[in-house]
Amino acid sequence: MKLLLNNRAFRFLWLAQIISELGDGITRLVVIFLVAHLSSDPLAISLVVLANVLPSMLLGTFVGPIADRFQRSHIMMAADIYRAIIVVLLIASQNNLYGIYALVLLQNIGTVFFEPARSAIVPSLIGKENIPQAVSFSQATYMAMRLVGPSIAGLLIPLGHFDRLFLFNGLTFMLSALFIYAMSKATPTPDRTHEDIQDERGVRKQSVAEKEPYWKSLKVGLRTIYRHDGLFALLLLLVPIMLVIGVINTNLNAALLQTFRIPAEHFGFISSMVAVGSILGALAAPYLMKRMASNVLLLGAVGVIGLFCLLIVPLHSLYQESGVLSVYIWSIGLGVSMACTNVPLSSLFITIMPDEMRGRGSGVFDSVSQAGTVLGIGIGGLFATMFGVLFATALAGLLLIIVVVIFPLLKYNQALRTTNEAKMTGGDLAMSSSD
Repeated sequence: MKLLLNNRAFRFLWLAQIISELGDGITRLVVIFLVAHLSSDPLAISLVVLANVLPSMLLGTFVGPIADRFQRSHIMMAADIYRAIIVVLLIASQNNLYGIYALVLLQNIGTVFFEPARSAIVPSLIGKENIPQAVSFSQATYMAMRLVGPSIAGLLIPLGHFDRLFLFNGLTFMLSALFIYAMSKATPTPDRTHEDIQDERGVRKQSVAEKEPYWKSLKVGLRTIYRHDGLFALLLLLVPIMLVIGVINTNLNAALLQTFRIPAEHFGFISSMVAVGSILGALAAPYLMKRMASNVLLLGAVGVIGLFCLLIVPLHSLYQESGVLSVYIWSIGLGVSMACTNVPLSSLFITIMPDEMRGRGSGVFDSVSQAGTVLGIGIGGLFATMFGVLFATALAGLLLIIVVVIFPLLKYNQALRTTNEAKMTGGDLAMSSSD
């Protein structure tokens, strides 16, 4: 909380996130509602999900260098204004299925530019020592808006007036751009990578990122990630984590509705308990990171996600014997463990990545994350068909537990331990000895 009270620049960035994600949460449900009414094809809503993740998966790596070549606050403002225009265009396309697909895709291309710039600018606003707190606030805010936005949309959808809801989301993006402008004016220590740098004679000099050709800049960023054992270790962990989260996203609702047969009056509340757990976990993670090594918390939380996935099989029997309370507790625990994974994972990646390459690193991180999620959605659906949703989820959990058992035996675990020690002492982060 001190971070919000004492840092005006970060406070403006946080307000920008709140207002834009509130509008996004409303629009996301409205779009799904419209698509479901325009087409009875089961694939119709799946294509909306694909339009949301495809731009980041395919373009994130290639957009990252742009966040390292230009002033990041300007990129974020331009992306917000662009997304505001795209969302308002949904008003004219709300009865056109393919128009909706196209505009959702275009909106998320704007997000691809926004997110690496946002992730890269955070350390220059708050300092490396406060990164876990910043990631915690961001994660908690994201999950809170995932609860609030759809809840508001659920109340407003029966009233119609979808054009007003799209217009509201457009306005939230414009307000977000204004908050980011205020952030740029309140920034106490501007990001030197993107500010004018002058020599003794007052002549402007270019940063290294500006001097490099685009493709060389991209190559240098990818090489840095590959050769740095700590960064590469985090990406190795990210793939199975996001794969399992994709499996959970695919199978959880089917498990609750079709296997557990949760009553309608409990289904919505149980679904929201994962988000509630994620908020609690996100707020607790910085406290835990002060009391244990970040890599230890990360691996421990990954193992707990795997354990909760395995427990879904006996949970079914427990639910039949003791009622719905056990499912509520399981959902909260799953949410807490997911947040306690995400906060140290994101914090370590942002901390390790050199400042002048954070845009490229964030772009790669987002691409790998979305690719893992898409792969998990596909595998989750396939395994659910073959083994049922409970055993498919349990198999995904077993994969994470195997990862947690094997990972400490690899050289990359030592790299994460060294990285954590350097982060705590402020020392340099060593590259791989295999360079």
